[in-house]
Amino acid sequence: MKTVTTLTRLTLVAAVMGMSGCLYDFDFGEDTWEEDPYYYGEYTELEASAALLDGELGLVQVDGDARIYEASDFGYGASIELRSEGLGGTGMNRLNIDGVSIAELEPGTYESTGYYTTSGTGDPNFSVTGCSGPSDGNWDYDVGADYVQVVVTEVDPWTVRIDWTATFPETYTYGRGEPTEIPSNTSTGSVVVVR
Repeated sequence: MKTVTTLTRLTLVAAVMGMSGCLYDFDFGEDTWEEDPYYYGEYTELEASAALLDGELGLVQVDGDARIYEASDFGYGASIELRSEGLGGTGMNRLNIDGVSIAELEPGTYESTGYYTTSGTGDPNFSVTGCSGPSDGNWDYDVGADYVQVVVTEVDPWTVRIDWTATFPETYTYGRGEPTEIPSNTSTGSVVVVR
């Protein structure tokens, strides 16, 4: 019996010593994910207005004015998220622009299938995530668009209007009881942004 007690004590001491690196935050001079400048570097909040979101997003139908939840420029890209109350809950579109800042975004029409963009005016990549659910932030539908068309129009030298159409693939939603098949959905968004 004495051997088991000694063995148990030795095991506990070894476990505590081995876990100490996980329990304590030792600084070995490495960046943490919060400090990585590529993902969490400087960003600028964009001045955005006149947001609209229309279409079907899962089990939610949105039609009209949208709230600008986020509009940020990271210097190498930008992100604009619109949310709108609709029939059946809340819908959301998040437009991601990668490769150029808003200031560098040229007027024109861009098309994207998946994450690859073709255009005659530059090489930014566009993607759209669509979400919806019974209430804001309570998403039971969360899908990336498999086709995106973006039209950038210069309003004046300091302002652009960004309009997009996003087509989402067939999927299922599981958040409202039984699994529900969702056919392909399309939504359109629009926002005016100061460069």
